[in-house]
Amino acid sequence: MPSLLDYAGYVLFFPSLHAGPSFDYVEYRRWIDTTMFEIPSGTDPTQAPRTRKKRRIPRSGTPAAWKAATGVVWLIAFLKFNTWYNSDLVLSDQYMKFSFLRRVWTLEMLGFTTRMKYYGVWYLTEGACILSGLGYKGIDPRTGRVQWNRLQNVNPWGIESAQNTRAYLENWNINTNHWLRNYMYLRVTPKGKKPGFRASLATFTTSAFWHGFYPGYYLSFILAAFLQTIAKSVRRHIRPFFLTADGLRPTKYKPYYDTLSYFTTQAAFCFTTAPFVLLTLPASLLVWSRVYFYTVVGAAAAMAFFASPAKPWLNRRLQARNQGARSGARCPGGG
Repeated sequence: MPSLLDYAGYVLFFPSLHAGPSFDYVEYRRWIDTTMFEIPSGTDPTQAPRTRKKRRIPRSGTPAAWKAATGVVWLIAFLKFNTWYNSDLVLSDQYMKFSFLRRVWTLEMLGFTTRMKYYGVWYLTEGACILSGLGYKGIDPRTGRVQWNRLQNVNPWGIESAQNTRAYLENWNINTNHWLRNYMYLRVTPKGKKPGFRASLATFTTSAFWHGFYPGYYLSFILAAFLQTIAKSVRRHIRPFFLTADGLRPTKYKPYYDTLSYFTTQAAFCFTTAPFVLLTLPASLLVWSRVYFYTVVGAAAAMAFFASPAKPWLNRRLQARNQGARSGARCPGGG
């Protein structure tokens, strides 16, 4: 049980007070007593990180400065892009003069512009945590270099290149997602069972409640729960058709699947996250209606598809294909 002073220091830790990244108390405790910086036994002394005098925290000025500089670049880019893509544009009459595809593209750019703001802030706060030493993650055994990504909170490339819901979400607000997974997603799942839709819905609803009471948060997070469930079904029942029978190698058609997955994921999430930006219910429903609720319609169709006899039919087709491939491989001269 931590003392009141230690717990207050953890809760009010300045570098991550307002915007994160989040971390567990045990990490804060190990930082305070400096056990976080102990060198594993057997480590080559020449690979030990450099410190200043008797200070145990390794020098972190350079990686912190790089993070801060990158954050500033993201914020400058946000300020520029925000003059082109903003809430006023998608709510204006001018938006309806665009073609459907351009309206979807504008939603994508609105989401990207908004993410730039978060990228910038999280890079700055991560840099502050690195400067304090809390971002220390030991020594990379392969390169011998100090790792400072303990509190990395966002991976912009992982998000912008995501081909599925899991990749998209895992690279966003990383540390908060870890907390939600450990303390909500897994805890609401009955023992002995795998997490399902109810666990996803409970987790996303908790995240929405944590953000606040704007209806836009709940529209975004609840729809995201459906998208996550659909993505799991697609990966389990459709993706294997684009892999070899042993599931280890892609077929020649896998690049087409990956390309379609990328555009579907990005298009679905630019629609889903629009209410997160717009916040109010009238504005969110107006913008959704202007692109014909395409993600809601697609999600409903996908949920119905996987709840229908189509799912066992896909399983039978996959099983037959795999059995045929294995039989062909056993035949003399086959494959």
